[in-house]
Amino acid sequence: TMKKTVTIIIYILLSLHSRAQDISITRIEPPFWWTGMESQDLELMVYGPSIAVATVIVESKDIQLAGIQKTNNPNYIFLDLKISKDALPGKFPIIFNIKEKPLKIAYELKARREGAKQKPVTNGGDAMYLITPDRFANGDTTNDNIPGMHESANRGINYGRHGGDIQGIIDHLDYIKKLGMTAIWLNPVLENNQPRYTYHGYAISNFYKIDPRFGTNDQYAELSEKAHALGLKVVMDQIFNHCGSAHWWMTDLPSADWINDTAIGRTNYNNACVSDPHGSIYDRTKHSRGYFDINMPDLNQANPILATYMIQQSIWWIEFANLDALRIDTYPFSDKNFMAAWRLRMAEEYPNLFVVGEVWMDNVAYEAYWNSAMGNADGYDSHLNSITDYPVYYGMLNSFKKGGNVYEAYKTLTLDFLYKSADLNVVFYDNHDVNRTFAELDENIDKFKLASTFALTTRGVAQWYYGSEILMKGTGSDGYKRQDMPGGWPGDTKNVFSGKDLTPQETEALQFITNLLNWRKNSKAIQQGSLLHFIPEDNVYVYFRISKEETVMIILNNGDVKPAFKLDRFKEVLMNYKSGINILDQASVDLTKPLTLNALTPYIIVLE
Repeated sequence: TMKKTVTIIIYILLSLHSRAQDISITRIEPPFWWTGMESQDLELMVYGPSIAVATVIVESKDIQLAGIQKTNNPNYIFLDLKISKDALPGKFPIIFNIKEKPLKIAYELKARREGAKQKPVTNGGDAMYLITPDRFANGDTTNDNIPGMHESANRGINYGRHGGDIQGIIDHLDYIKKLGMTAIWLNPVLENNQPRYTYHGYAISNFYKIDPRFGTNDQYAELSEKAHALGLKVVMDQIFNHCGSAHWWMTDLPSADWINDTAIGRTNYNNACVSDPHGSIYDRTKHSRGYFDINMPDLNQANPILATYMIQQSIWWIEFANLDALRIDTYPFSDKNFMAAWRLRMAEEYPNLFVVGEVWMDNVAYEAYWNSAMGNADGYDSHLNSITDYPVYYGMLNSFKKGGNVYEAYKTLTLDFLYKSADLNVVFYDNHDVNRTFAELDENIDKFKLASTFALTTRGVAQWYYGSEILMKGTGSDGYKRQDMPGGWPGDTKNVFSGKDLTPQETEALQFITNLLNWRKNSKAIQQGSLLHFIPEDNVYVYFRISKEETVMIILNNGDVKPAFKLDRFKEVLMNYKSGINILDQASVDLTKPLTLNALTPYIIVLE
């Protein structure tokens, strides 16, 4: 037994010696960085066999090796670099030395583009076009199936990949611009090399690489450049709560605490327990440290090395692709203190960066915890300037569904005093996670016009989901909600981009939304105006959007014909106006006498 033990020890030592002789580095992340950043600190993740035993030398007068962090995994080493404000763009050597066997790599600092720190202001006049890239348009059929990627394209499977890609979006930017949008937001396009169910993009297997079935990193940057040339902002969907189970580090984790304990099980999916003053530690722990899905390991943002890694990958994509805004997935499920620190770090580099956090609750008080006007009882501040406004979405559905009353929308908005910046909340008609609203409204085009008018004229930044402009009506499982855009694939008979074979009702809806969106993006009242509304009566909701330059009256008649709709109670706004133009049909409106309101009809009247 003793002899056998000695033999094993000698074998291990020889093995380590052999590995030490052949130094190799598999990955360095971030792959490159920039000069002129506000923060001089950069953490490099270096991955390679037994790389942690190396001595490291940085040969540069402008870059200092401020520290080295090691974990319980010898295949990782983390270098803390300090980059001088005077550092010039270019490559500098980093030397890794094991047993006098040096390996020199050249790490690159790029020059920041001029004005990289300044981002365009996002306001109520903006409308983000949300796209599920796999389902929008297949612009490059050669990347449908990629060697080394587990899942291939198959349009016959509703949960499978259908082949849409970045090129398909580039090809139809003109459609998005013509529709009246001011920004594009793509569901995640980073690599998702899971065995199945990868089209949605939320199980990331590489935080620094575009999924090759969507395109390349350079193609993503090209999309951004071409969108900007058309005046469209670019919003990136980022995920901090989890990665995919096929992420490259999952077979060799950097540290034992890189992901949260699988024994915690699934999250409880209850955002309320985060803000609940009576909540238990057990419930909060299960919520924030439980797995979102079985194939999505929960990242431990309390690990300071991982925290820095995730902050840097956000900055890397903003710089690389010249992004204008970020949408953060499952915001309350991550470590809330990390997310607050992340948001402050983004503000340090990009003071005007628009960030919307996904907070999915139907109650305004729960939502407002993440964007609080008065401060939270526990002292927490997310530092967000926008959240997804699910209460307004549910208020809209409850207003315009069968038997609904517009008081529900009004009632929701009366609680805006709880928000720090309600005017920047993202208001949506529908999105990738819910049933298509047209189906929820019993496929009634009049209800579609009422609901979309409300969603696109109330306070907030608008978001529209691709295809809803032609009355897509998918419900049920996610794959059905995220239908293929007709005309996005070779051989499609119906084509929304050219208008071919659209039904008269689809054409009517498309023209309605195009008219409304193109008006709103130039309306000062919508961009920066206040909201003043009146208690609904007889299922009619009247509100005004008021700026110095413009006053707009919106009337949503959610009931029958109103032959003599009196305007007396709106005198505080109308006293200075006698007429207006309804932008939905360009008809002149006489405001000196009662109006006749058609049944189930919206009116958007620019006062004169």
